[in-house]
Amino acid sequence: MLSLHVGRGRGATYWDEVEDVCWLLAYGDTHATHEDRDVYKHFMSLSDKDLLLPTPDDYEALERISSANLLDEFRAIGRTAYEEARANPGTEVQYSGLLDDSELLVVIDLYVIEKEQCEEGWVSWILPRDTPFSEGQVYDLLEAILPDNVDLDTLRQAATVGSRPVRYDEIAWTWSTYASE
Repeated sequence: MLSLHVGRGRGATYWDEVEDVCWLLAYGDTHATHEDRDVYKHFMSLSDKDLLLPTPDDYEALERISSANLLDEFRAIGRTAYEEARANPGTEVQYSGLLDDSELLVVIDLYVIEKEQCEEGWVSWILPRDTPFSEGQVYDLLEAILPDNVDLDTLRQAATVGSRPVRYDEIAWTWSTYASE
C-alpha cells in the first residue's frame, strides 16, 4: 500500500500490476501524526477488517468501464451511424446513449452528402469532460468510424455539422472525397 499526500489530506492507494491500475482505497482530510484522529489509523483499521482492498465487484466495474471496452463499443456505434448516414444523404444521423452501462454518455452525429463522384461528410461527438479517451484514441475512433477512402490527414475540424453550428460541448470534423473515374 502506498500513501498519497495532497495538502493536509492523505490517501491510501494500491498499485495492481496485473490490471495496470492504481486504486484509491481510502482518503481522509486529517493528518495528525501520533494522534487518535490521524487518518492513517483509520486506514489501518479498515485494513485489519479486510475492508480496504478492491472487492470482486470493484474489479467487475473496472472491466466494464475500461477504455478498451468503451473504444470497441464506440467504434461499433460509429460504424452503424456512418452506414445509416450514407443510406440517408443530407440527413443528420444521431446516436445518443450510455456506453456499456458505464454512465459515460456519448452523442455521435454524422451527416453525409453524396453527389455523383463526391462525398462530403461531418462527424461530431460529445464526450464528458473526464472521458478516459486520449487524443490518440480519439483519432483511432475517427479512423474506425470513417470508410477507408477517407484520408485522415485531410480531416479538418469543423464549425458546423452539415448546416447547423457546432454546439459548445461538441467537437466536429469534416472531410471530402472524390472518386476517380
